[in-house]
Amino acid sequence: MRALLIVNPHATSTTPLRRDVIASALSSAVELDVVQTRYRGHATGLAAQARNDGFGLVLTLGGDGTVNEAVNGILGDAAASAALGGTADAEVVRAVDGHRARGRAATTVLYLRMILRQFYRVTDRRHPALTLERDGHPPAGPLFLGIVSNTAPWTYLGRRPVYTSREAAFERGLDLFALRSLGTVNTLRTASQLLSDARGPHGRSVLILHDQAEMTLSAARPVAFQLDGEYVGERESVRFLSVPDALRIVV
Repeated sequence: MRALLIVNPHATSTTPLRRDVIASALSSAVELDVVQTRYRGHATGLAAQARNDGFGLVLTLGGDGTVNEAVNGILGDAAASAALGGTADAEVVRAVDGHRARGRAATTVLYLRMILRQFYRVTDRRHPALTLERDGHPPAGPLFLGIVSNTAPWTYLGRRPVYTSREAAFERGLDLFALRSLGTVNTLRTASQLLSDARGPHGRSVLILHDQAEMTLSAARPVAFQLDGEYVGERESVRFLSVPDALRIVV
């Protein structure tokens, strides 16, 4: 079988030694080509070309963003299973990306510093901009931020899992975690629930939806948008669609 390994050399988890060890192990089982990404979106083109050239397997070495790009290249269209941060979550990614561009590593400490900085000094915590729209349901909002996902945990803080929805799964539709308030007390309570509460986030300021086929988050003004940990600019509307069994993922 011909296989393509797409390597993102700038991903936090990628090192030359890890790349070489993985490539060597894979080469014993498949006819392997290895290529490194050079810019954002490159993995999409590489995966699409691999599909067109008849490769039987596409593998990635990098972060969530590299996986997302490769999936989009294979499918030829935007995939679901994304995460949307309407304000504070996506703003943090944008700030961290700025530090990474200047040569700093994306460590847990850096993320925590940027979260506190954005929350208290940058993010507009008085004027929510987002509205949730679904067919057959009245609009829900206003909301300060929304995270759409289809996996649990959503991410990790160091080695500690962060759950926006404990029931989210690849085999189901999309889950939404959204906040109606960014007050300090409510936000700290919700943050604690994301890390430790077995029930997951809950409360008057929290909106949770599970196993949805489609949803749209619209904004009254352009807001920061991140997709699988990659900041992709500002948006006023993003539509999320679940496509069951669109591809087979080998972990």
